[in-house]
Amino acid sequence: MTGREEFHQRLKEQAAGVLPPGETLLDSHVMDAAESMPRPRRKLCPVVFPGQRMAGDRPVTWLMSVLAITALVQGFAPIDDLYDRLERDSSKDKPFFGGWRSAAGRMALPFFPRAKTGVAKVMLVTGHRFLLVHVQHSLIGKRIGPHVAVAWSADRRETSWVRNRRDVRPGTYEIGFADGSWATVFIGAQGWSRFERAFGRQLGPADPIP
Repeated sequence: MTGREEFHQRLKEQAAGVLPPGETLLDSHVMDAAESMPRPRRKLCPVVFPGQRMAGDRPVTWLMSVLAITALVQGFAPIDDLYDRLERDSSKDKPFFGGWRSAAGRMALPFFPRAKTGVAKVMLVTGHRFLLVHVQHSLIGKRIGPHVAVAWSADRRETSWVRNRRDVRPGTYEIGFADGSWATVFIGAQGWSRFERAFGRQLGPADPIP
């Protein structure tokens, strides 16, 4: 097991601690939003682990703030109108559809936390629901913090399909919901087939979105 694999295993074990007694864990994955996903407006991004830092986090967050301010001054910051167009775009080839208030949007928002510490995102699959769990970790190194929180939860019946986008990048999946919305996630480790089987309808890269 590599250092990265061991780190992911420890993150998953920490995340599983949020499950109540009697709820069986079937699968878990460390994941993130796909690179192609649009970013929500800052005000929509959830504040995670406020006031909590691990040793070494402060200088990293300071540098990130400087870079963000520089981008704003140089005019590279996204415009709200652009966000709105991305949310409304109905193209079947887009990585996100339905807007941030849709079922897919509610799942996707926790992938963009506002935090002053590292935040890993772990998807848990149980017998009847999906949970997205935030796990604190250091911004430098592979130290896991004590803070864990459920960021999103949904009954498995609320999802309609999953489409494997290995044509884009192995580990990339579009997740569709009953309200017609979808979002794209990326799983950075093996075990993708187990993730697919958690959904009722599995689509391949060439299959159209329902």
